[in-house]
Amino acid sequence: MENQQKAAYNQQAAKELGQELKKLRTQQGMDTDDAAGRLKLSAEQVEALEQGNYADFSGLVFVSGFLRAYGRLLKMDEKDLAGRLKAVVPAAADHVYAVNRQQSGTIRYQNIEKAGFPKWILGLATGLLVGSGILAWQNKSNQEHALQTKQDSSAVQNSLQPPALKASNISVSKMADENKQASAAAASQATPAAASAAAASAPAVTVAPDELWIKVHFRSNLIITDKDGKMVFSRIVPAGGEQRFKGGAPYNVWVGISSGAQANFGGKAINLQEHRAAGERSASFIAGKK
Repeated sequence: MENQQKAAYNQQAAKELGQELKKLRTQQGMDTDDAAGRLKLSAEQVEALEQGNYADFSGLVFVSGFLRAYGRLLKMDEKDLAGRLKAVVPAAADHVYAVNRQQSGTIRYQNIEKAGFPKWILGLATGLLVGSGILAWQNKSNQEHALQTKQDSSAVQNSLQPPALKASNISVSKMADENKQASAAAASQATPAAASAAAASAPAVTVAPDELWIKVHFRSNLIITDKDGKMVFSRIVPAGGEQRFKGGAPYNVWVGISSGAQANFGGKAINLQEHRAAGERSASFIAGKK
């Protein structure tokens, strides 16, 4: 009976810690795929940590390391994190645990007896090994994230630079006063027609009255929830990719890299730059709100 109460208490502590991690991730505008990419875990494993369900992990010593890395990624208070981890994974005399999974999915902790070998040495070696692996894994994740950010920034800068002009490609010719006046008159008459022709030649997007259409210019994260708060889309869209959604307005939309992206709801274009905070690459808005 005592072991069952202990297991239930640990499971509840795990759920509370997972809820706190999910809350911090949401407040920082980070989706599950982004967190999984930085932690080098799958999106399903990140969701399991947030749900306090460790049944699919290979051992509690790894779960503890993943939770600590996740908390540091979200800049969680170290003392608060340490206290929560102590409640989730209570310490034993030898600091070594075995995981016995039952059909209910709960976790039971049992001490592993290592006869003939000092237990504190085994615990210390295990802690050092896991700690070194997690630090190396975090450093690699941070380096890859920094490289991706640099590449995205370079792509945006290159797309905004004007084409280079060479002196050999420019020629200047003099024009008589009569020719200047005639050319100015012709230009004033041709400008409206040229503008109309350019507008007519621009590609048109057909969007239904209750449909949301989004096209990204750069490879970008795209997160969309419907009127009930249900996640209808959360993944990375390739450069130039288009997405359409219908029947769930109003939609809450977040575009990770909004530069050059286009959006339209019910045939009315949405200017993403108006929904982009100063100094930020992302944009968030509500589409189809009555």
